[in-house]
Amino acid sequence: MVVFVSKSESCKKHNDGTMLVDMGVAKRIHEVDCIGLDGGYPQHIPKLLEKEDTLDIRNFCFPIRKHNGQPLDEDEATFNTMFGGFRSMVENTFGDLGSTFAKFNHKDAIRTTDKREVNMMLRLCFLLLNVRNMSNNLSLDTLPHHMEWIEDGFDYPTTNKPVLQNSEVETVQNRLQNGSELQELQNAFLGMDMSEDDEEL
Repeated sequence: MVVFVSKSESCKKHNDGTMLVDMGVAKRIHEVDCIGLDGGYPQHIPKLLEKEDTLDIRNFCFPIRKHNGQPLDEDEATFNTMFGGFRSMVENTFGDLGSTFAKFNHKDAIRTTDKREVNMMLRLCFLLLNVRNMSNNLSLDTLPHHMEWIEDGFDYPTTNKPVLQNSEVETVQNRLQNGSELQELQNAFLGMDMSEDDEEL
């Protein structure tokens, strides 16, 4: 289950490690939580711990690296194998994301002028995956319309609010009338007398 999605940043100036350092992870986890990281993150942990004084090395778990010319001992190799199994669950989540949502399949670059829009799409995708996976894990009954979002070409329904017709908003007379009505309301508001009782509130 995905519990948090950090802000999206451009790849040109950020990599996974710098995003981990900058995301304010201490606000996202409890002091007894532990985050499992892959082998590329340990070099960033000292800088992260400088910024996050409520965390320490115990809040992070990562593979044991072997020293030059020294093989891992049996316990270290077993740890790395078991930890690798856990990490593969994390990577499978991203595989599930890409196979379920073509937008995030890593085949095409995502080009956008608004990172927040992409981030919101990513959050929504993970939310839908969480609901689907939780429904499967708990063997909940799902109705056909619960899974419509998986179908090719699905789009979210628009609101039922009526769309204003051009004739209602684009005539000069309408705009002048609207402006006059607003001005009257504003003048009435500015001219209101406040009693002493009101001032005490």
